[in-house]
Amino acid sequence: KTQTRFRTVAAMAQRVPVALATRPHHPFLLDALADRVAAQLDAGTPVSPPPRLPVAPAPPAANTHGQQDTARDVPNRGASPAPHRRRIVWIAAWPKSGTTWLRAVLTSYLREDGGPPSINALLGEPCNRRETFDELLGTDCSDMTDEEIARHLPRFREALAEQHDQLFPEHGRGGNDPAFVKTHEAYRLPTGTPRFPQAGAAGVVYLVRNPLDVAVSYAHHLAWAIDRTIALMADPAAAESHVRGGIRQRLPEPLTTWSDHVSSWTEQTALRIHVARYEDLLANPRAGFGAIARFAGLEWNEARLESAIEQAAFHRLQAQEAESGFAEKQPTAASFFRAGVAGSWRDVLTKAQVRALTSAHGEVMARFGYLPDAESAPAP
Repeated sequence: KTQTRFRTVAAMAQRVPVALATRPHHPFLLDALADRVAAQLDAGTPVSPPPRLPVAPAPPAANTHGQQDTARDVPNRGASPAPHRRRIVWIAAWPKSGTTWLRAVLTSYLREDGGPPSINALLGEPCNRRETFDELLGTDCSDMTDEEIARHLPRFREALAEQHDQLFPEHGRGGNDPAFVKTHEAYRLPTGTPRFPQAGAAGVVYLVRNPLDVAVSYAHHLAWAIDRTIALMADPAAAESHVRGGIRQRLPEPLTTWSDHVSSWTEQTALRIHVARYEDLLANPRAGFGAIARFAGLEWNEARLESAIEQAAFHRLQAQEAESGFAEKQPTAASFFRAGVAGSWRDVLTKAQVRALTSAHGEVMARFGYLPDAESAPAP
């Protein structure tokens, strides 16, 4: 095989120009190497830029029957070729804000038999595995810095929308269903550009939850002290990353602070967005999940939705985890599905911890109706 490859390369060298590109050192930046190769090519034969993926027109805003919906249609500029076969509905939220519950309901709703969802086979799984990035972009992100990865994320997500069916053929019932993809990443960093392109996106469902409850639930999820979790929620550099054995399993997900995360998604105007409070989904799941299904453009079936909500009831998800485990549970956590209620912070947080959270996030908490309860709560 080595001799065959050598003869092939030698034959190519006789027919095409050969140039030497010196790899940069200290540090080795992949983008810098790519720039040198591109400069060498530009000095010889002109190189055409890579084709861009087509931008599909956004569907009309859904009727959400009184739910908080800030759906916006953004006009496309220029000609638009054939649309993607699938378009992504991003399920976005700060961790422990209800995305797994929503994915369970959607999984059952989209099953042909309407049966119970398997917690280890939920649709909407995050598509940020290193292998997926490498496959779609034809590179190895282990050689890239976080800044370099960030510059390539929009192109990666366009390719993800285009090839989602090939990567996840089991998701959805047909070509007309959107592809649901979960992310905990902020829409944009405080000083950066958007990390989620319009191309291939049908919209975003953003779940927001009282940060007082998030602090308790996330501390349980990470097996951290609550004070450490509260500090993380106020850290602009907060991020989720999965590294095992020195190998990065997933691309890093910058969270920023809880307030910046919420604002980055709910104040952007590029993508259609439906905002749902976790507490409202608990209080009236039929209305809340129904609004999400209509926003996403799913075929409407009220009886199927009611069945899906029942099949994804919290006690059923807990029972599944107890019986077969849950792949998304942190190894150090006692369980993933802890309580599934609103207001448990009242029995856990101290006055000082409540003050720390309201001091850091009071403005955004007030916008979503969480501040009055925090200010009037008695000491636990």
